[in-house]
Amino acid sequence: MTIPKLFLMDGLEKARIDALHRVGILDTDAEEFFDDAVALLQRITDAPMVFVSFIDADRQWIKAQRGLAVQETPRSHAFCNVTIKSDRPLVVEDAREHPDLADNPYVRAAEPVIAYLGAPVVLSGGHRIGAVCVAAPERHLWTAQDVRDVAQVARMVARHLEVRHNAVERDQKRFLEKGLKSLEDRMGALMSSMAEGIVMMGESGAIFATNPAACRILGRTEDEIFGRGSADPNWGAIRTTGEPYPGAEHPIMITLRTGEAQADCPMGVLRPSGERVWIKINTQSIRTDRQRVRQALAVFREVPREAGWVEPG
Repeated sequence: MTIPKLFLMDGLEKARIDALHRVGILDTDAEEFFDDAVALLQRITDAPMVFVSFIDADRQWIKAQRGLAVQETPRSHAFCNVTIKSDRPLVVEDAREHPDLADNPYVRAAEPVIAYLGAPVVLSGGHRIGAVCVAAPERHLWTAQDVRDVAQVARMVARHLEVRHNAVERDQKRFLEKGLKSLEDRMGALMSSMAEGIVMMGESGAIFATNPAACRILGRTEDEIFGRGSADPNWGAIRTTGEPYPGAEHPIMITLRTGEAQADCPMGVLRPSGERVWIKINTQSIRTDRQRVRQALAVFREVPREAGWVEPG
């Protein structure tokens, strides 16, 4: 295969490609860590396109994504190829006005990429091997919090790759435990900063993770939420018609059962005080491989009761 002249390797580029190949991420199967990262980042930023990609000698290879229809593109078409030129995030409100991106084929495509925010995945040796990105098909003003969130996930990806690579057989357990704990702490910090409530449910149907916003919205402590299932009558769940909302039909249970995401599903639940609170729920499946749904994530926000929603007397 002929490599475009633009990408012919000097010493620094060869070192970057060697570092990418050493971590062994290219052409690997789907992995829970990366799928979770893009799913959570999409919930946080509300971006229609989210992906983690790596820039090889002549191609962009996408490890995990939401909202894209491809897994690989020519490197010359990759916005992320511009991102890896710097350690700083690339923030683009409108690619049609960006000197390095205005002529990109994806800007002129039928389903274009117009707004883009990408942070480089930088290994400890300084090699920028890829990027964590969010994008939209129309002009969009990214917030400072969006930039921080994308950059944080990019750092998490870099550390995850290095922990995995450096976990040699002699001290594999020690390195992995330390690295995974660090990643859990970072993900926990990200979840704790969100205004939306989050619960994660295992395939048994029991909640095993939540965040402070969920506790505030539901009026319950973490201990009162952990281990509960959708069928628990203490939720007092109702539909907008005022009828009981069976646990098996809750959005997160549908996602666990079918793997299909649910969007903006209204539900009324009871706080321990007896106060009724209305929420809208979005769900996403989490898979350990490409076939089996093992967990589900629900993100919800408190909303005012709308006209026509029935409050039981």
